[in-house]
Amino acid sequence: MRMNLFKPLSIAIIFTTLAVNANAVYHEENGTATCYILKNNKLITKDECTYEGGLYVSVHEMRDEKYYSIKGHEEIYVKDLAHAIEGTRNNNIDFNPSNIEINGRPAREVFRYKKTLKQASSSDEYRKDILRCIQARSEILEVCVD
Repeated sequence: MRMNLFKPLSIAIIFTTLAVNANAVYHEENGTATCYILKNNKLITKDECTYEGGLYVSVHEMRDEKYYSIKGHEEIYVKDLAHAIEGTRNNNIDFNPSNIEINGRPAREVFRYKKTLKQASSSDEYRKDILRCIQARSEILEVCVD
């Protein structure tokens, strides 16, 4: 698969960035979840998936990269890069999403209700019945993870 070529490169970039910025943390994430695959806003598959990747956080940026493997589908690569916002509140660093991709295509974050898969408002993102999804801007491909 083409996506497998990007894994070593992604890992090398992350570790190079870590070496440059001593105030950074990298957390490797691997596991299983329930993945929803949507195409043109319609559910194609809801199945168990495996994922691997990591979360890199520094005082300047946050990078979340994962590879999702779902039976019967090609591997899906999601990258979410955000930059720190000046003037943070309550000693917390706020991040402004600046570059989200799905399989190398521009994407956006959307929220959906678990039961109906209808889009929800971003103000509902912390509710228990909400899925966080990454949707290609063309709406051709979308992955939601529970």
